[in-house]
Amino acid sequence: DLARSIWLVTQPFHGRRSLRLFRHAGFDARVWHIADSLQYRDRRRAMRWLVREYAAWVLLLLRGP
Repeated sequence: DLARSIWLVTQPFHGRRSLRLFRHAGFDARVWHIADSLQYRDRRRAMRWLVREYAAWVLLLLRGP
């Protein structure tokens, strides 16, 4: 019997997409954001990751999970 409830530990900007994908796969997923995330420590570098994350959302919505 496989465990279906999981915690996703990730960067804040990645949490929502991760949650969507894991729930689509049938998991009861919850997200925990990393407290000292790159998003909080280095805004310039985090901006690149945010742009990539939004592009990944567009692809996800167009192609589906």
